[in-house]
Amino acid sequence: MKLGAWLGNLSLQKKLMILFALAGTLPLVITFFATYGQLRDSVISRQSYAANQSFEQTLSLLSSKFSHIEEVSSMIMIDEQMNAVFSQDPDYMQVWEQLSAFERITDYTRILQTNSEMNGIVYYIDDGFVVTGPRAAMYRPIGRVEDLPWAQKIMAAKGDAVWVLAEDEASPSKTQLILGRVLWDVNDYSTPVGIVTIRVELGQLQSYVMNTAVEQLIYVETEDGEVVISNGQDELEHRQQLFTKQVTRERFEPVATDNKKYLVRDSRIGSTNLFLHSVISADLAAQAVNQVRNQVLIVYGAVCLALLVCIMPVTKSITRRIFLLMNKMSQVRQGRLSTLDIATQEDEIGHLVSSYNYMINSVKELMDTQYRLGQEIKGAELRALQSQINPHFLYNTLSSISSLALKEGAGQVYRMVNYLAKYYRVSLNKGKRIILVEQEINLVKNYVAIQDI
Repeated sequence: MKLGAWLGNLSLQKKLMILFALAGTLPLVITFFATYGQLRDSVISRQSYAANQSFEQTLSLLSSKFSHIEEVSSMIMIDEQMNAVFSQDPDYMQVWEQLSAFERITDYTRILQTNSEMNGIVYYIDDGFVVTGPRAAMYRPIGRVEDLPWAQKIMAAKGDAVWVLAEDEASPSKTQLILGRVLWDVNDYSTPVGIVTIRVELGQLQSYVMNTAVEQLIYVETEDGEVVISNGQDELEHRQQLFTKQVTRERFEPVATDNKKYLVRDSRIGSTNLFLHSVISADLAAQAVNQVRNQVLIVYGAVCLALLVCIMPVTKSITRRIFLLMNKMSQVRQGRLSTLDIATQEDEIGHLVSSYNYMINSVKELMDTQYRLGQEIKGAELRALQSQINPHFLYNTLSSISSLALKEGAGQVYRMVNYLAKYYRVSLNKGKRIILVEQEINLVKNYVAIQDI
């Protein structure tokens, strides 16, 4: 009720502005809320698509690189001549025989290194070979590393390719990613005779995970949880807790930890024991949605503002003539009749203004007509008064003549004037058109009497 009374007391201009504003902004608001869900889903889908594309591109590049390196290691394992040399007892080989045999192995290894993406191939073989040395570039004694954790992992794999993180013996401060495989005795394939390792610089791999979105953390990890490379070390330790198990997710899935939500995806890199992990904060995803929402709100707000700016002159063009007409009608109530002199338009208000002007002109003509009729009535009354005055003057004059004739002794004049006065008294009858028969007989008698004299 209060709202209805408040609306009822508003001016017409304000009512029209509210009506036009609601008519213009309500569809925009409804459209925004109707499309916001689709817009949000589109942004999330686009963001997920970009993250998935980045993840799959990195996975494809790493898989291709590691697969190629594993193929190189397989070529070494199946080379019978090479394994035959490693299977021999160095104590039964002359030095020149060893140098000759290892010269072929060295040439072949250099060819493999040249044609593949690696930083070096190192063989860990029997300490008795003359080519081995603790810091040698290609041949090192296996006895110096066989008790190290990374070497034990390779030996435990029984010939399968194993990727491990290890320090280079020649540069202890330098950590490398190493692919290791066991070399078997050609005479007894259950007896290992050494290890072949293919080394990859971590810095070379780092570029594979750097071409990602800013908000996307992506890193490579071994099956044992050792981080190989990452594009963001600051949050790595915290987000590693999201991957308690090495599983494969085909797409980003929501995971919650420590009251925070994340989108995570992970996958094994080819057939290796390495895993690629990617983490995106759900808050950052929500920020992208909020950013798009704010941009849309700004656009909608600008449209609404422009709509309101356009509404104001429209409402003024409608209400201005109504206000002028209302003022003119107030003047009419005060007795001042004047037309509304504005340009004629063909809309409803224009017709209303034309009707008002026609009504005012008609009232003016009616008043002028009534004034003229009033003047004519007054003239008629005056003339009627004059017509009443004239007979009285005539009667009085004839009476005076009659008295004067009687006083002078002119009896005959006296009688004629007396008959004449009676005749006119009946004839004029005070302006009445109908008289009595008796009065008509007296009128004839007075006329005959005048004729007889």
